[in-house]
Amino acid sequence: RDKRATLFEIQAGRVDVGANIKFLSQYPGEEEYLMPPLSCLEVAGNPWVDKVFDGKSFSELVVLPMRVNVNLKSATTDDLLRRRKMLHMATANNLREELQYHLETNLDGVLEMLMSRAAGELEFLTPKPELSKLLENKTSSFCFDCNNWLTVGAPYAIAREGALYFEVEVLDVQGGYLHIGLAGASVHDCDLAGLDEKSWTVFTSGSGFHSGQWRTSGLDTEWFVPSGVLCLALDLSTGQMFARSGRGTGIPWVMCHEGIRPSRSVGPGVFPVVCGRYGCSVRVHLDAPIQGDMPPISSSMQFRSFLDAAAWRPPATVDALLRVLDELASSPAVLMKHFDQIRQNHQDMDPQEFNVDHTYKDLMVEVLDIKRGIATKQEAVLSLMREGASPAQLSVLRDAPPSEFLEWQPLEMVCHRENSWRMILAGWFDHVEEATVPVGLTPCQASVLWSAILSPSSAVTTVILKDAQSTLALNIPQALQNFDAKALGLHHKKYGTSVLGLFQGLHSLVEAEKPRLLARADVRDVEYSEECKLALSSALANCCLDDVLGWVNGLSWNQGPELSDTIPVLMDGRELEHILGQGCFWAAELACVCRALADHGASSCSLRNEGLGPDSAVWIASALQRFSTLSTLDLGGNRMGQNVVGMELLASRINELQGLVSVNLSNMSLGSVACERLSDSISSLDDLRFLDLSFNSFGALGMELFAKGMVQLPMMSSVNISGNKIGENGALHLSMVLASLRNLSSLDASNNDLGHLGSGLIFSSWREAGLLATLNISNNHMFEPGAQAFAHWLPSASSLVSLDISLNGLGDGGLAAIAPALEPRKTINHLNLSSNKLSPKSAAVLSQILSSLPQMQRVNIGLWEDQGAECDPALAEEWLEQAFAHRNRLVPAGAELDSEWRGLCAALGGCDQLAEVDLSGSRLGASGSDGGGVGVPLARLAEGLRERVGRLADLSLRSTGLGPECLDALAGLLAGATALRSLRLGFARYGYEGRSDLGPG
Repeated sequence: RDKRATLFEIQAGRVDVGANIKFLSQYPGEEEYLMPPLSCLEVAGNPWVDKVFDGKSFSELVVLPMRVNVNLKSATTDDLLRRRKMLHMATANNLREELQYHLETNLDGVLEMLMSRAAGELEFLTPKPELSKLLENKTSSFCFDCNNWLTVGAPYAIAREGALYFEVEVLDVQGGYLHIGLAGASVHDCDLAGLDEKSWTVFTSGSGFHSGQWRTSGLDTEWFVPSGVLCLALDLSTGQMFARSGRGTGIPWVMCHEGIRPSRSVGPGVFPVVCGRYGCSVRVHLDAPIQGDMPPISSSMQFRSFLDAAAWRPPATVDALLRVLDELASSPAVLMKHFDQIRQNHQDMDPQEFNVDHTYKDLMVEVLDIKRGIATKQEAVLSLMREGASPAQLSVLRDAPPSEFLEWQPLEMVCHRENSWRMILAGWFDHVEEATVPVGLTPCQASVLWSAILSPSSAVTTVILKDAQSTLALNIPQALQNFDAKALGLHHKKYGTSVLGLFQGLHSLVEAEKPRLLARADVRDVEYSEECKLALSSALANCCLDDVLGWVNGLSWNQGPELSDTIPVLMDGRELEHILGQGCFWAAELACVCRALADHGASSCSLRNEGLGPDSAVWIASALQRFSTLSTLDLGGNRMGQNVVGMELLASRINELQGLVSVNLSNMSLGSVACERLSDSISSLDDLRFLDLSFNSFGALGMELFAKGMVQLPMMSSVNISGNKIGENGALHLSMVLASLRNLSSLDASNNDLGHLGSGLIFSSWREAGLLATLNISNNHMFEPGAQAFAHWLPSASSLVSLDISLNGLGDGGLAAIAPALEPRKTINHLNLSSNKLSPKSAAVLSQILSSLPQMQRVNIGLWEDQGAECDPALAEEWLEQAFAHRNRLVPAGAELDSEWRGLCAALGGCDQLAEVDLSGSRLGASGSDGGGVGVPLARLAEGLRERVGRLADLSLRSTGLGPECLDALAGLLAGATALRSLRLGFARYGYEGRSDLGPG
């Protein structure tokens, strides 16, 4: 019957041509193109039918003219997998821009406010929603054009002592009313001060007014007229206040009140206030000097303006404000580092992780939380600064992480207006015996309160810890004498943040060099959260306590002579685990250990592999501050490098330890910022000789940053830079370092992907290596070109003792290039040439090399052990052929190589000091050429080593094809190896029954 087929005749323009995959096609004679997904095919004309004759019959062919349009915007598979990550990172970048704008805008507003305070301008004290438009007008001139009473004042100019003076100039009256006086003044023990509103004033009628009590002052009322001036003078030592209506001489002073003292509303001080209504306008002069006659005050004090008498003058310039915020780790630049670190961590994650719903949600929450925490921390610091806090009072917030500020809330909200930040910061606790600390505060808020309560000038003897359900009275003298959390009732979970704030407040006093208040703390059996415990352990470590009882296994230690007898000066992780017990919170224990070692003049501190995370960097830096004679510092294996702020502190501490000789910073996950800071710190360590930066994976950028510091240390003798993936670009900077280190005796640059170009660059520029004794450049993909550059350099290393050049793919050509340069190196006793893709042709070259090295003790020319499951011996041979096909195959089965084996075995026998031999993968069980059958190479080896086998300590014959026929020779070899400690015979062919034949050996 008739056959009919269909053919698409597709036209494609230049843009719509797909990828040519002819080289992959199953039909070599045809051109084959691959179009991307979602390409559009459309009919481009009328179809037609062709008759096709195949030699026997005709068949019909329907031809459809088509045109293809490639979708140029279709996403690739990689794009689809990365889509969620791209969306997440775009959101993070937008949030970063919003956060930076928010931080800088807040800073501009606070700076404007501080500058207005420096100029003596007043601020609204009783704002209301309907009066919000007036709040923008902060100036020394006010118009009280409102039916309600409005109060303005200078809460930042709190005066605590002395003789004080200020003036109020009336600009317009318009039938209004005015009160002028002091906030926070209590007359005759009356505490109805009004919470930052008027407490004592002179009214427009000239009468004195305080808390509903009128007093006829006899003051001339002509001051309340346009251009009139009211002058007020106060002597806090006598409690007397005088007023007069005008400047100059001849105007009498009238005493308005006596017995005035500061009240609780603003702390132990007073500040000027003005309260008005109905259209009167005034201008206040806080910096005006007294003119004319002095008030009739008995004391001999000299009057000062309120602006000059303020307890703390805020910074009034951008630079001054930024310096203060930098010290508090709260400037926009420092705060943004926290966000950038989280963003970088997310950027480094695998795109597949973002496709897991709960992971994606957690990452987004983390970004939102860090943004809100950073913004809230800045607002908290700036709000306390607005309330008059000094840098010393704000220092308790410096080390608080942004996450701690997620629950920050105004103090008045949780205190029900019993306290205010202004009262606390102004020193109110210096005059009261009882204070209330709400339980719901965040640790950083509580630490501000506790630092004021525990300050040497504080008069507080009782603290009430209060929440909605209960109150707990804490006797401060008793608690400071012996702080026992359980005995004091503070072991419950709800008091965790309060206790944490207490010890953080104590830490701030220790940093301010105030007298130590607490010597012993017992925090066993507490019910706090794990996060709170970890933070508390760090705070305890920073308080310089003599005795701490921990919460794990009744743990106790003393910072006395007993510690130096118990814990070795050079600490090892396992010894610490044995002494301190498992499950410990290392922050407290290790910091206390470090401090104790420092106090006893320790010269070495090792915290290697203690599992310290990013949050540990800050307190480790604090602990290192106590050392003065430290020469060895080992922090390897602790992934602290992701904490930018902590690593900056740690770098500054290392810079101060000028006696350091050895520094180990390996496997710490160092980022670019940490590399830069650490490079700056080590550049000044003139005594540094040993530096270990291995396995940080900081890449070419990290190598560039560290090179700037390392080139300034020409006396360094040992450098370990392995496992950092510096690549060819980083090789340039490493070559600069090596060219400057003329005393270098040991270098480990393995696992860095240098390539043949990078290794060639290093060896071509490294001229002076006469003192080099140990060199490890394994796993750098040098190949044959890199081997040639290495061969040209090798004669300069005249003192070389140990060389590891394994896993470099040298091949036969590379080994042949190196051999002539290796032969004169008579001092080499350790040589590793394993896994270099050597063929059987290299056996003769290896024999030549080994024959020239009489002091050889360790030689490895075999395979590195690959991980593989145990399998049947019959299958092992086939598996090894496939798995190890790319590795060294020195002697495969074949008679033509027996002479090479004979020479190699003889060369091994000539090494007088030989102690370690690794011939794994070399197939010693192969058959020979002299008619002896299989096992001849092993017999040759036994014969060559007979005279030296007594020194042999380590022998590896893995994957050598050993069968039952080899066992006699092997037993004979082992019989003389009396010093053998390690023997590897994995993947052999001799079977279970053959084990008995090894018995005599």
